[in-house]
Amino acid sequence: MNSAEFQQNYSFDYESLLRRYMALIIRVEGTPQRALRELDKILDRGLAPQYLQQQAEGWKQSLAGWAREKRREIRTAKELFAEVNRRFAKAGALQRYEKDHTGDVEYLRATALLHEGMKILKTPAEEAQALYMLGRAYEVLDELGSWNLHESYYEACFVKEPKSQTGKSCFNRLEASLYMGYSGSAGTNLPAEEKERLQRLKQMMQ
Repeated sequence: MNSAEFQQNYSFDYESLLRRYMALIIRVEGTPQRALRELDKILDRGLAPQYLQQQAEGWKQSLAGWAREKRREIRTAKELFAEVNRRFAKAGALQRYEKDHTGDVEYLRATALLHEGMKILKTPAEEAQALYMLGRAYEVLDELGSWNLHESYYEACFVKEPKSQTGKSCFNRLEASLYMGYSGSAGTNLPAEEKERLQRLKQMMQ
C-alpha cells in the first residue's frame, strides 16, 4: 500500500485496494480511529492522484464525524431506517454524482446497520425496505468485490413485496442496472435469459 511506484503507476488498482482496505478496517473493527490513522499514513506520502485525495477527504470527514458520535441503540425498524437515511443523506452531501465514492464510509456504515438490523424486522414490508436500502448502498460500493450484489438485493426486495411501491422501486432499479450493464458503444444487448428473468418478475406484479 505504501509503495510510491505502485501509487504512481497503478492509480486505479491502488484506489480499489485502498477502498477495500478501508472497508475491511471499518467492518471488522467497527471503529473509525484506526481507519483515520491508516488513511493519514498513506496519504501523507503525497503520491496519491488528486481525484483519490479528494475522495479520501470525504472519507476522513465521515470518519472524524463518526469518532465524535455517541452510540445509538436501535430497537425498532423505524429507528433503523431513520439512521440509515441519515447515513444516505450524509453520503449524498459528500458525493458530486450518484456513484461517487466520496461517500463510501457512510454507505459502509449503512450496510453494517442494515445487516445487523435485519433481526429486528417483523414484517415483509420492513424486510423489503431493508433489502432496497442494501441494494442502494451496494450499487455505489459495487467495486468492493461484490460485483452486481445490488441486483441480488433489488430482486430479493421485489420478490418479498412485488405489488408494493417499495417492490416496484426495486424492480425499476434492477431493470435499469441490467440494461446499463449490457450497454456499450454498439447499443444495448440484453441477453435472452435476462429478458426472461425480467418478464418472470413482471408477472409477479399482476
